[in-house]
Amino acid sequence: MVASPSQTSEWREGWRPLAAAAVGIGTGYNLFMYTAGLFILPMQAEFGWSRSELAFGPMVGLIAAFFMPMTGWLTDRVGARRLGMIGLAAMAACYVGLALAPPSNGFFLAMVLVIAVVSPLSSPVSFTRGVLPYFRRNTGAAVAIAMTGISVAGFVLVPLVGLVIADFGWRQAYYALAATLLVLALPIIFAWFSEKPGNDELPAARRGNPLAELNGAARDGRFWIMVVGFGAASLLLGGVLSQTQPLLVSHGLSLLAATALVTAYTVTIGIGRLCAGFMLDRFHPHLVVRVCLLLAALGGLGVALMPDDAPIALIALCIMLIGFGHGAESDFIVFFSVRIFGEKIASTLFGVMAFVISIGMAVGGLIFAQVYDHTGSYRLALGGTAALMAVAAVLIGRLHVTQRT
Repeated sequence: MVASPSQTSEWREGWRPLAAAAVGIGTGYNLFMYTAGLFILPMQAEFGWSRSELAFGPMVGLIAAFFMPMTGWLTDRVGARRLGMIGLAAMAACYVGLALAPPSNGFFLAMVLVIAVVSPLSSPVSFTRGVLPYFRRNTGAAVAIAMTGISVAGFVLVPLVGLVIADFGWRQAYYALAATLLVLALPIIFAWFSEKPGNDELPAARRGNPLAELNGAARDGRFWIMVVGFGAASLLLGGVLSQTQPLLVSHGLSLLAATALVTAYTVTIGIGRLCAGFMLDRFHPHLVVRVCLLLAALGGLGVALMPDDAPIALIALCIMLIGFGHGAESDFIVFFSVRIFGEKIASTLFGVMAFVISIGMAVGGLIFAQVYDHTGSYRLALGGTAALMAVAAVLIGRLHVTQRT
């Protein structure tokens, strides 16, 4: 398909804000979550604490979920650029605080709470909002590219943080993370992440209250289809993400092979994000949703039904189908929110949906762990959540949207 002149002009005008958004998304909240586990062992060696006491990544994720809707509301009120820069600067300060941390449990619990409050400001909830007005015909592709900052940062920066920890210690690694934000991310956001009002927005002085707009959206049945659909879909994704390696080992794979497939799973999340984004702009969105989520459901059902001695290639295919759906879901949230309810409350809705999905993924992880503890297998959890994923595909597939102008 040849791009129209309007599509080409969107990329020409918006590539800098888009690149800056990808940098902000990759180095903000998500980078903290990706790297939190790397600090557990060296901090345990220094302080002698248990791993559960040092598992502040999951703790931050759970608490931060409750602040995602507030982040969306603030973004719609004050703008993505200002809020994103505040969030990145606050995260840099938190990294410095962690680097200077004394051996005090109370200090770390306080840091968990502070990070949980400020980290959503540098999440996709805020940064994607600044991209939307530039890409009216390429919404899906632009959101996908911005979200790919998560995958790129995970691929490039996470190993570098691990090397710094190994060579210089965990405190220096936290200083390095702070420097990454102050020297790399913030200057790029400042220089390139400009905002312009969307076509369906009023001037700031005449802008309505996003909470009132959200109350109106909540009276629309499509809002609840999104809540139920995305919440149901996240159960399988959260369960597999949290239990990927033990799940694969339970199917007879070696630890080395399971680790390799975990890497393949994360790579496929990025591929799914990009593919779904570009397909949303070029095909009927409701069909794209159905295909992507049904493929993920098929992958979950396949892993549930296949014997323990199944070929590794077949297991890998099913796991990658789930990963593809995982990456696609984040595109669907932003795409349908803005296409159905407009840009005025896009971030508020994204924050609400991010909260729903975060809780759903946490519940999914607990379901998988509990089912395995009681049955000695993940099959029942995989089959049940795969069925719910198929239901989600049907529900969200009912959302028909029109092209933005």
